[in-house]
Amino acid sequence: MKATRTREEAVTRLAEAQAALASTPFAEVAKQFSEGPSAPAGGDLGLVAPGQMVPAFEEALFALQPGEVSKPVETPYGLHLIYRRP
Repeated sequence: MKATRTREEAVTRLAEAQAALASTPFAEVAKQFSEGPSAPAGGDLGLVAPGQMVPAFEEALFALQPGEVSKPVETPYGLHLIYRRP
């Protein structure tokens, strides 16, 4: 996927998404702010097994407790907020 924003623009957008999480469910924030292929599904990637995602993404995901949202995670695909479903 080709980048459509500068890194600075992506950081700003990610901060806006983080702020929105204070009052809006993760799925709605993902639909509004994400540009990834899972955005229409509210960011839902389904079940993720070890080895399916890039290491930085997996490390952040598997460190979360159910119901938690990660701090920003950077991968070769961009910046991410990761939510681990309860």
